[in-house]
Amino acid sequence: LSPIRIFLTSRPDPHILTSFGAPDYRDTFNRLLLHEVALELVTTDIQHFLETSFAEVREQYMLEESWPAKEDVSTLSQLAMGLFIFAATSVKFVGDAEYSDPTNQLKKLVSTGAPLLDDLYLQILGSAIYRISRELSERLKSILGSIVLVRDPLSPTDLARLVGYSANTVYSSLSRLHSVLVVPGRDDPAA
Repeated sequence: LSPIRIFLTSRPDPHILTSFGAPDYRDTFNRLLLHEVALELVTTDIQHFLETSFAEVREQYMLEESWPAKEDVSTLSQLAMGLFIFAATSVKFVGDAEYSDPTNQLKKLVSTGAPLLDDLYLQILGSAIYRISRELSERLKSILGSIVLVRDPLSPTDLARLVGYSANTVYSSLSRLHSVLVVPGRDDPAA
């Protein structure tokens, strides 16, 4: 099957990372991490995604051909800061049938884009740490607090030393937060 190529995209879900990290598969694929691609390239792709998606919204709601304004798409592309999840959520917000008002939804989003991203991350964090033990909650406060406060990214080993846990404990504590954090592998040099 060597001439066959399969292109798979996914968030860094722990199950997928574990499966592809297994010794039988480790050397059979190439991995490209979106956060390692130059921000300018990702922003261009996000802008294209927004233009294409908003064209569908425009058709659905029979809006003028000039909608949306290029400046609004450009602003949203910049607000996304390289995160496709922000762009996809923006499109859903603007095209939401419960509001059926894409023009005003887009205005709201362009003027207050950051709260949408904040709400999105709060939702992800809430689902990732829903019903956790008090012990894990305390560990996460210590680990996440240290990540937020350090000036330069630390290796998992250095972060573990800083917070007083083993590297395995730090890694496993962060394993459900791949959607909101760049969680390095155990052997990666920097967190």
